[in-house]
This record gives sequence, structure tokens and C-alpha cells, in this order.
Amino acid sequence: MTSRSNGKPTIIGIGASAGGLEAIEAFFQSVPSGHLFSFIVVQHLSPNYKSYMPELLKKSTDMNIVIAEDGMRINEKTIYLCPPSCYITIIDENKIKLDPYPESRSPHFPIDELLTSMASELRDQAVGIVLSGNGTDGTQGMKAIRESGGMCIVQDETAKYPDMPINARKEGVVDFVLPPDEIPQQLLKNFDYKRFDFSDELLNDIFQLIHKRTNVDFAQYKRNSVIRRIERRMNLSERKFYSVEDYKLYLIENPSEAKALKEDLLIGVTHFFRDKEAFNYLEREVFPKLIEQKKKSGSNTIRVWVAGCSTGQEAYSIAILLNEEIKKQSLDIKVQIFATDVDKDAIKTASLGRFSEQVIATIPQAYLNKYFEREDDEYAVKKEIRKMIVFAPHNIAKDSPFVDLDMVSCRNVLIYFQAELQQRVLSLFHFALREDGYLFLGPSETLGRLSNLFGTINSKWNIFHNSAPRKVSVSDGIVQKKDVLQNKDVKSNPFEDGKSYKSYSQLDDFNAVLLDQFMEACVVIDEDSEVVFSSNSAQRFLAFPKNKSNFNIHNIVPTSLSVVIGAAAKKVKETQEEVTFEDINVRYRDYREYCLNVKAAPVLLPHKGLHYTALFFEEKKVEFTKRERALLPYDPEFLIQQRIHDMEQELFLTKQHLQNTIEELETSNEELQSTNEELIAANEELQSTNEELQSVNEELITVNNDYEKKIEELIQLNNDIDNLLINTNIATIFLDKEFNIKLFTPEASNVFNLIERDVGRPIHHISHTLEYHELNQDIQEVLYTTHAIEKELKSDSDEWFSMRIMPYRTSDNIIEGIVITLVNITELKGMNQDLQMSKQALEHTGSTILVTDGDGNIVYTNQHFLNSISQEYSAVIGHPISDIYDAHFRESDFLMHWNEAYNGAKWTGELSYKDREGHNRWEYTTLVPVLKPNGKIAQVIRVSEDITQRKKDQENTFKSEVVSVISQVAIADHHGIRIPMDSLRSFRTGKKSKDRLLIDSQQLKDTDSNRLKGVLSELLFSRGEEMTE
Repeated sequence: MTSRSNGKPTIIGIGASAGGLEAIEAFFQSVPSGHLFSFIVVQHLSPNYKSYMPELLKKSTDMNIVIAEDGMRINEKTIYLCPPSCYITIIDENKIKLDPYPESRSPHFPIDELLTSMASELRDQAVGIVLSGNGTDGTQGMKAIRESGGMCIVQDETAKYPDMPINARKEGVVDFVLPPDEIPQQLLKNFDYKRFDFSDELLNDIFQLIHKRTNVDFAQYKRNSVIRRIERRMNLSERKFYSVEDYKLYLIENPSEAKALKEDLLIGVTHFFRDKEAFNYLEREVFPKLIEQKKKSGSNTIRVWVAGCSTGQEAYSIAILLNEEIKKQSLDIKVQIFATDVDKDAIKTASLGRFSEQVIATIPQAYLNKYFEREDDEYAVKKEIRKMIVFAPHNIAKDSPFVDLDMVSCRNVLIYFQAELQQRVLSLFHFALREDGYLFLGPSETLGRLSNLFGTINSKWNIFHNSAPRKVSVSDGIVQKKDVLQNKDVKSNPFEDGKSYKSYSQLDDFNAVLLDQFMEACVVIDEDSEVVFSSNSAQRFLAFPKNKSNFNIHNIVPTSLSVVIGAAAKKVKETQEEVTFEDINVRYRDYREYCLNVKAAPVLLPHKGLHYTALFFEEKKVEFTKRERALLPYDPEFLIQQRIHDMEQELFLTKQHLQNTIEELETSNEELQSTNEELIAANEELQSTNEELQSVNEELITVNNDYEKKIEELIQLNNDIDNLLINTNIATIFLDKEFNIKLFTPEASNVFNLIERDVGRPIHHISHTLEYHELNQDIQEVLYTTHAIEKELKSDSDEWFSMRIMPYRTSDNIIEGIVITLVNITELKGMNQDLQMSKQALEHTGSTILVTDGDGNIVYTNQHFLNSISQEYSAVIGHPISDIYDAHFRESDFLMHWNEAYNGAKWTGELSYKDREGHNRWEYTTLVPVLKPNGKIAQVIRVSEDITQRKKDQENTFKSEVVSVISQVAIADHHGIRIPMDSLRSFRTGKKSKDRLLIDSQQLKDTDSNRLKGVLSELLFSRGEEMTE
């Protein structure tokens, strides 16, 4: 590897950030020892951190490693490391310049600064390499290097943090995508630069191929620049080319290469407020004067054309400054900016009005806050500025210009054109500008031979104003593509030639004064009757139309004079001799009248091979206004003769003009007939095609209506989903297949530490408050198995969440990611604990509890009830209550009491039944109905307490008391049997009143009477036996 042709070393700029150390080490380990490269390495370093890069790199390379210093010259086989908090740039092609970070701007893009300076200083010898790192630093620098014809390389997917390489690739400016250890060999290969021989014929063939495939014509671009770009593509291609002919065949076989070459030739670099001093001058000097002109003229519209606008930054910059000045003066002036470029992709980008944080770095902070809105990681131009600008594809080399403009800005475009095309384009700009309109060119561009048409306002920044009236037609400035591609001489401005131009236009001030003061009224027209020159003294005979670009002589003079000029021009063209028509009466709409002699003479420019006609107007008498003519003496005879003479003269001229027209029509009639036949055939085809198009159009209208409805439905659905996600208070996170965050609800921010800018980040980068370390593993499991996972998790704040991880399925049942939902169940958890405690209490209570539904089926029992009937839980649940009770209660009792409950009434009382062993048992039972809101029975709760033992105790007590009474009767039997019976009845009655048992009174009466009678019978029987004895 040798040094550059100027003897200076080949400089390689390397940019890296996060994860870049490993890539840098791998790169330098692979650099061969025989090279003559110089490397400048820029990293994003903290100003408070001491870098150990020199020590670390010494293990990977034998090259000299130094910390760069301001003014240091660059030597070969040396690595220069940028110190922290500094911009490092190249000046004088071989010298380092260091500048501290400005305090007012953040963030900083040191890689962009280095690569942009390399593009400016080293041009096509610049080489930029971007390795691992986050963000977009390096992208703008890569674009600058690509625009200058240099080489751009980025790290492949081996980058730990791929944002910087990916963002550069998105701009379409990267030549190679390689792992770090393969980049050095690619550098050696591509600096073995091969030159090719380009003949005019081959180059024109390539131009025609590009034009055919892309509709962009490069024939008038500077050939050395175009050749250098084509050679660059030939050398960088993986395919080996041995000649330009090989590359031409490759273009024919691969249409995509023509498009790639076009994009390579059209790469544009632009910035907001590029050349800050120039824009400051516009803001301070030019725009206030422009607005003042508008105020004086009464116009309320400013029209600006930004030609070659690229991605739109210059157009937006001008719009901002104009808007500022208009608001400063509190005026109601409309701004129309036409921003055009031949690159349609650039126009699309400009129209979006969205720029990265890196691109807006050159915008003053006040303008950024006022005219831009932050949207995610980008800044969007506000509607106030966006509505001022119309972006459109336009080729200034062949398309018609805009007209009546107050300003034309075309910066750093003309430098790529050949001199002839430059002059044509400048002629177009002159034609497009109104008088005193402004022209804003790039710092390296000049007016050339058209400098006399413009006055200089600022020579440093090439700001000019239109100082000469329009004297060329728009057609003179347009290059016809067919003629350019075939290198034919085209009809152009006759004053573009150096010699002729000096003879007619580029006159010094002395000659110009003589021409205006002493030359008679003269107009020069071309073969198409277009005015290409008019003297100041001829202006009064011409009526130029407003807001039109057609300057045909027949459109700017009255009919009577037009007929004469047409006849004279035809005569001159046929004979190449002078011809004169005398006493032509011409009347204008403002009642001005002239009597003219018109002389026509041929003008030939031999070196151009073009023919022109010079028309000289000689006025024969003084013009009269309508009022002055009314005051002249009245002479009927003179007026009649004058009128006859005028009519005869006009008739003669009309006949001659008519004869000329007839001859021209006869000549063209045959061509028209032939053309008409072709048009008839074509019309038939078009009619057939039109029917098909009409049918297609109807289908498209139907489809469009369907789409409009679908869009409305989607908008409504989107709004519904947004409201659902926001208002359900369910934390939800949507992930893509790479586990990057796509969307999340506000509630999710309470669990995961999420902000809006986290969209696009991996979920494992986000911290959370859950006691949950298996999140990443569970997410992967759900994606691979498609089975949902549900868990209850506790947070650091002792809150509980129910988390579900589910696969995200499309309408086609394709897994496209993961959905995570979290529901706060803290309150539910507490209620569940309370419920469990209540359940435990119910299970261990001494009462039996049973619950039935509205249909009488058992839905719950506690264990105590199951024990009482010696049944299992499964044998009871779901069965009717009647199945359980039939075996234990009399049917009438069961139906009576439960029917009361099912009718909505609470019942409390004692019930007796027999257990499985046949023993009589008693229970104290309460039946409570639970009603639905509509009044129907939802459930019946039965709570019972076994009182069998209590009943036995009461029975024993009762018997004891009866025996005591009987004993007293036996002792006092001498009073007779009726006394004891009365006592017993009295006892029974007193006992009954004191009985606290809640039992049916009639039943008790019958039972007590029967028992009492039995006891008394036994006693009387035994007493009778004793008396008998």
C-alpha cells in the first residue's frame, strides 16, 4: 500500500462507541505490517474517565499510538486517538485540529465531525469506518464521504451494539459490511485503484442507459466527476471489470446497477442553516429588504424556489427565517417555497419533515423549540412551516422553471455541471426571477458570463440580485434531452457564445449607454418568432404579458403590427435581404397610436449556425391621445383618404400574410394527413384502452370506497383498543419475536420502570419491582411452546400480582410475539385469606352447615354435617336435599319447613330424626333464604345444632319431678285420689308454663298427658293391690 499521489499518507477515520473496544482490537490485529495507512480513532468517552486505550491497543499492534493534539501533522503507520470532550477534524489535508465541545449543544457527534472534515479535505480519498455503538453518530459523516466519492465501511452483525452501523446502512451510503478483522484486507484491495479509458462514445452510451432506466440525464454533468464515480463503482464491485465496455455490458444486463449508479451520482449533502454566516446575512440584510419591497408593491406573497433541495433542510431553513421576519414586523404575508430535486427518494424524505437528533444539531435552540416537535427519537417540522413548502421532483436541466420569483436558492448544484449547462441554468434563474429578485448560490459557484445580468450583494456567500430585465425566453434555457444525448447543437440563447455575448450583452457601461441612447428601436427575434433581444427604445412598442412565460413577438404587439412583422420575417428568411414596410398605423388598447416604418434585416451567427431577424421601428409622427385627437381640425376629405390609404395598406399586408400562411399550410398539409392517419389508428387503440381503463376505474372507485370504510373502522377500532388498554387498569406489555417492547399500557409503568422512549428496547433491559427472576426464561418458553404461563407474584412493596405470559397471535394464527398482563390482586389476596379463615371457622364449628341452590341441590356442607350423616363430600354435593332428609325426617316436616324458606321466609325450630342406628335425635335448626336482586331464591342456608343430649337431660329432669309429685300423692292418699290428680294437673300446668323448650304446644300436651296417665295407672294399680290385701 502506497501513500496518496501527493505524497501524504492515506488517512482512515474510525468511529466507535459502546462495544467498540473489542471491534477496534480485532481490526488492528488484522492490519498487515506493510501498509502506509494513518488511523484516526474517535470514541464516545466520558470527560471524567481516564482512557486506557493506548495501553490496550499496544497489545494488538506494533504501530505508533498517540493522543492527538491540535496542529499535529499526520504521519503514516500511526494511530491517533481523539481525547475526551473534543472534536477532531482534518485541515490542510494532513493536519489535526481539535475543538472542545460547545457547552450550548448536546448531544455531541464527534464521529460525524471527523468524517465530514475528511470528505471536505480528502474528497475521493476519504475512508470512513463505523464500528459498534448506539445512536446515529457517523451517519451524516458517511453521507458526506459518499458524496465526495470516498469509501464507507461498517461492521456487520458481529457488532455488540449495532445501531450506528445500521443507521448508516439505512441511508444507502455504505460500500461494504464486514466483520472488523476482514476490513483491513478490503482496504488494501480497494486502494489498489485501477484507472480505465473512457471514450466519448462509451460515456455517451452509459449516459443513454442511465437515462433510459432512470429518466435522469447526466450528459451535461462534469465528465471528470462522473468518470471518477463510475471508476469508483467499477473498483468497489465484487465483479472484476477489465474495461469500460465490460461495465457497459454489465449495465445492460443489470437494470438495478443503473439505478445504483444514478443514486451514487446524485448523493447530496445538506444541513440546516448550512454556512451559518451566509444564513445570518440573509436574516439580517436580505429578507428585511425583500419584505420591505413587498410592502411597497402591495403584494402579499413571497415566492421562493429552492432548486436541488435534497432532503429539504435548506428549504426549511429559509422558511423559518422568512417566518421570523414576517412575525417580527406583524405582517400578513404568505410564503410559497417550491423545493425541487431530481432525486425522488430525497423528495419523499423531505416531504416527511422528520429528522433525527443528529440532523437537527445545527439548528439554533430557539428555532428548534419553536418550530419542531419531538416525536420518539425524531424531530418533526410543525405545520406552520411545513405548509409553506411544496416539494416536487424537478430537473433544472430540462424542465420548465417557476416564474415571477422573489428568490432562487441553488447551492452546490452547479459545481457538478459543465460550463454550458451552468450558463443555461443561470439563464433560467434570471428568467424566473422578477426584477430585483435574489439569487443565492453555493460558495464555490460563480455567474460566469452572465455576471452582467446580476448585481452582487455579498461576494463571499454569492448572494446576487436580478439587475437586468428579462431578455430571454424560457425555451432558450432548456436543453432538449434528445439533442444533449446526441451531442447536437441546440437552439440556445444566442448570447451564450463568448464572442457574440460580448458583442451584445456583456458590454461595458460606456457601450451600454451608447446603445441605449443612440440606437434606434430594435427587436431581435429567432426563427420561432421568440424575442431574444430588445433595446430600451423599443419597449414602448411592445406589451409584455404579466405572469406568462411566452414572449413570442406576435403576442406582444397589436395585430396590425404582427401581420407586418410576420410578412417581413418570412421575406428576410427567404431572401436573406433587408425589407421595409412604410406607414404602418398601429393602435394600442390605451389609445396610443403610432405611424411606423418597419425594417427587417437578417442576423447570422456563423459559429452557431443560427439565424435571427432584427426588426427596426421608425416612428413617423407624434402619437396622439384620444383627447388630443379630438382637438385637431376636422378635415373630412383628408380623413377619408387617410382611412382609404390605411385600409389599402392593411389589405395588402393581410393578403401577403395570408399568402404566406397558405403556403405554409400547403407545405404542412401532407404531413398532417399522414399524422392524422396515425392518430386515427392510435385513437382507436386509445378508445379500446379507455373502455378498459373506465372499467378499471370503476373497480378502483369501489375498492377505494371499501378501503375508506375499512380505514374508518380501523380508526374506530384503534380508538376502542386504546381506550380499552388505558381504562381497564390492567398492566399490559406487547413484545415482538426478539422480545423488544412494541407497546405498553400506562399501568405497566407501575410495575416495570418504563418510559415512552423504551419502545424498541429489549424487555430484559428494563428493571421491575417483582420478586421474579425467571421472566426471560418464561418468555422464551412461551414463545417456543406457545403455552401460556400464569403466576402469582409479590412485589417489593408487598403487593400481589397475577401475571400471565401468552403468545401474540395474528389473525392468521401466526405467533408474532408475546403479551404480558399483570393484574393487581392484593385486595383479592387479602379477601381470599379472610375467606380461608372463615372457612376454617365454619369447618371446625360445633354446628352443621348446609347450603342449597334455588333448586334445592346441595352446594356446600361442612365436615361436621358429613360426620353427622356418615357420608363423604362427593356423595352429597350436587344431590337434592330431599335425598338426604328422606331417610331421617317425616316428609311432611321436611316439605313444610323448607317450603317456607324457599318462599322467602326464615324458619327456626326443633326437628327430630333417627340416625342410621335407629336412635332418636334432636336438632335446633335455622333456615335462612338468600335472595337474588330480582327477588328469586339464590340459596338457602341451613344451620343446625344437635340438642339430643339436652333433650335427654330435660326428659330425666321431668321424670324426677313427676316421681316426686306422685310420692307426695301416695303419702297423702288419705285425702283420696282426686286430690293427687288435681295436684298433678296443677304440676303439669305449672311445669308447662315454665318450660323453655321451643316445641309445639299441642304435641307437648299430648305427650305429657300420655306419660302422666301411664305413671298414674301404675301407681293406682299397685295401691289397689295393697288395699285388697
